[in-house]
Amino acid sequence: MHIKGVLIVCGKRLVLTALALAALMWVAPGNTQSGAETLETFLASVRPAEMVPGADRFGPVRESPAVAPAYRGDELIGHVYLNSQFVDASGYSSKPIHILVGLDLKGAIVGLKLVAHSEPIVLIGIPEQKIITDLQSFVGYNPLKGVQSNQPPPQPDIVSGATVTVLVMGESVVRSALRVARALQTDAAQQDQVQTMRVLDPEAGRIVDWKTLLEQGAVRNLRLTVGEVNKAFEESGVEAAAKRRQHGREDATFIDLYAALVSQPSIGRSLLGEAEFQSVSRMLQPGQHAILVAGEGLYSF
Repeated sequence: MHIKGVLIVCGKRLVLTALALAALMWVAPGNTQSGAETLETFLASVRPAEMVPGADRFGPVRESPAVAPAYRGDELIGHVYLNSQFVDASGYSSKPIHILVGLDLKGAIVGLKLVAHSEPIVLIGIPEQKIITDLQSFVGYNPLKGVQSNQPPPQPDIVSGATVTVLVMGESVVRSALRVARALQTDAAQQDQVQTMRVLDPEAGRIVDWKTLLEQGAVRNLRLTVGEVNKAFEESGVEAAAKRRQHGREDATFIDLYAALVSQPSIGRSLLGEAEFQSVSRMLQPGQHAILVAGEGLYSF
């Protein structure tokens, strides 16, 4: 038992009182706040499947964003985070309302659990379960798709006497879910980029002739005729371009362009010969590459 000041709304007047009857608040187990709550504080109090359906375990909490991956066996199927670590979730009591939120891999909200708060109206009046039930209206909402399609989030029923609490909880869930989903989306894109990064193998390939290099794609080619260029100018919709027709036969070569990465040993040796390849290699600093460009036709690169 402890005494707290209670803010009472009376029409347009705000009165701060410490009336014993209203200020004696019973704090239920699990609702006491230390001011340093993090995701790790509350994970042990929930089952993985409560937050992400089908999950049977949590992985280690990540640093950025601060989420716990949720797994089904070895398969990653979602993430769990604490709303108050991402947005201001301060309620009527001026203390954070802590809600665990589960997201699937597409960013949809799939689980919610109120784990700690100091809201006076809930502690001494309105059943906590009523507010928890209203929170479930957000399950299934995907904030990423909502932003893309201009779809507003669900509007939970306002619980009489706990309007501020309900609004704060709902807003904190939606705003934090969007922030976390975006962070996870960005992180996944970066990981994919790293995983698909290609590096040159200096030992790959062998010395081959020109025809084979073209067939392999080691030498890339672009050929445009005068007719193709004139047609592109006319279809561009740019009047100045349409007036700049190229003269000559329609099938005449406008440009026949070739490009190759000659710092790759097998390509360089095939095109330049050993002596010239070594000469080019000596010119290059670590991490640098050399590209050969060659062509013929009416247009000179």
